Amino acid sequence: APGEYYHVYNRGNGKMDIFKDEQDYLNFLTRLAVLLGLPRGALGIGSELSAARLRLRLTSFDPGTFSLLCYCIMPNHFHFLIGQQRDISISSLILRLATSYSMYFNAKYKHVGHVFQDRFKAVHVGSDSYLRHLSAYIHLNPRTAGLVGETAAWKYSSYPEYLGAREDHMCDKALLLGQF
Repeated sequence: APGEYYHVYNRGNGKMDIFKDEQDYLNFLTRLAVLLGLPRGALGIGSELSAARLRLRLTSFDPGTFSLLCYCIMPNHFHFLIGQQRDISISSLILRLATSYSMYFNAKYKHVGHVFQDRFKAVHVGSDSYLRHLSAYIHLNPRTAGLVGETAAWKYSSYPEYLGAREDHMCDKALLLGQF
């Protein structure tokens, strides 16, 4: 619903890794940035990928249609904390993202079949306390999974953006930072 926020997540089919190297992570995040209508360079990591000017057949949504608060991309799944700001549903965004990434993944790895396990999940964020908890949960995911010793070391997350350690412009940080 417009004005509402959701925890959106999905994982690889059969729990398989769907992000196998840096190019995969950056391709997924670049596709997300394009769909969100963000300017080139909004994603601070992977400038070499942006410079390559990927030929993506994606039509951006109007800027401000969605508000990405935070994200974390893991080897076999992803998490977004995202707001729907207009009448266009989050399902439209995730469908375009998942379809585009699946086509890339299947071509690169000569994979046949589904890339994502199922339809994505979306859990409504109904309170400020849940919003804060969810932000921590999403950002702590790589450390909890044992992928890094420090949360800030995982670069496929919005956490370095929140710390000011990376020049990204992917997330609308005001709402979360306003909670503290």
